[in-house]
Amino acid sequence: MDTKENIERISSEMLSIEMRGALAEYLAVELLKFSMYDLQMIGARVRYDIEILPEIYRKKLRPYAEEWFFGRYHQLITKYRDGDFSKYSGPVHDIDTYRNFCMMIPEGCFKSDVNLPSFIPDDRYPSFSLFYYLLNAYAMFVLEEPGHPVGTPFPGGAVVRKTAGKYYCPIREKEEEIPNSICNFCPALQDPDYL
Repeated sequence: MDTKENIERISSEMLSIEMRGALAEYLAVELLKFSMYDLQMIGARVRYDIEILPEIYRKKLRPYAEEWFFGRYHQLITKYRDGDFSKYSGPVHDIDTYRNFCMMIPEGCFKSDVNLPSFIPDDRYPSFSLFYYLLNAYAMFVLEEPGHPVGTPFPGGAVVRKTAGKYYCPIREKEEEIPNSICNFCPALQDPDYL
């Protein structure tokens, strides 16, 4: 899963997909290639990333992080197994942003900016990042939702919200300096209450 060639292949193949239903199917097929061991290590990494947060924030974030990773994973795989991608007809909206996202994936998978504990095999574990990017491609370009689910809290009490059919994020424009951040590709707008 985590070879540079494989991740570049996935990125390249995603670039050629322009329809939402086809993208959903492609993402499901790729996500099904993750082994049970991969999923266990990804789960350990998610739990670790949450456990190092201050307790008050950790309690608020945990259910959204679980939905973010495993809720979306199960939703996509269930729809794939049921052959239920018909409602995702039509092209990927904002195709240029989508293509830039696809081209960013290999670089994002091989960055290393954290030191993980010994129970996670390698701090340059690109499968974790690939899983993260594939799930966010599903959220942002198939479901047309923000990368962070509605209700996701951020330090200071602000949350991702949906109002009048539009998504708003309190940190949307604050993460633009981070090159591999999903925020750079997210359909959410900057929440005007948090400029």
